[in-house]
Amino acid sequence: YIEKTMRGPAAEGFNAIEAKQWAESAKWLGLQVLNAQQESEKKGFVEFIARYEIQSAPQVIHELSEFHLIEGRWFYINGVQPKS
Repeated sequence: YIEKTMRGPAAEGFNAIEAKQWAESAKWLGLQVLNAQQESEKKGFVEFIARYEIQSAPQVIHELSEFHLIEGRWFYINGVQPKS
């Protein structure tokens, strides 16, 4: 699913096997959506914090994700760490 919903920089170099192995090694603890904003009819952003553990070590992903509407479907284009 992830691979099918990516375009642009996010899809470059994506390795489905490695992504699956990584996701299976993680214990997901929660997802907090901080902000969702549609900049235009075809471009939007979602800022989130995802919490998880790998080998009992707590981890956090804080990302500002960019999405584009392409042929009626939203695709993940890129993600960056928000500026503090």
